[in-house]
Amino acid sequence: MAQIQNSNRNFRSLAGTAMLVIGLMVLLTYSAVMAWQFHAALDGSAVDSLGFFGTVGFASLRVVRAVTVDHSAALSALRHILVLFSAFVVTLAGIALLPRRASGVNASGRPNFPTPPRGEQ
Repeated sequence: MAQIQNSNRNFRSLAGTAMLVIGLMVLLTYSAVMAWQFHAALDGSAVDSLGFFGTVGFASLRVVRAVTVDHSAALSALRHILVLFSAFVVTLAGIALLPRRASGVNASGRPNFPTPPRGEQ
């Protein structure tokens, strides 16, 4: 019976760690790709004279115009949000599956209070 519980606990720990790693990898990779695409959108030679804030504003204006005119762009943005949200949910599920540490209770079931020295009772 104890071996089945340990096996189940080991499987949950392994599954939780794997889900945590996979979720974090997807989140970090996808965020890096989105940042790279945003940086590539800012590197237009025609908008270099506007400065950083002007370039960001101009890129935002192009994104808003593309989303309002082209409905497939809105669905593309929804797909990006869905991928990031699912990676976040997998990460949270991995955290939930990780084993919990006992705080305040030792193996015998008694609280972990410091015992006073024998002479001071």
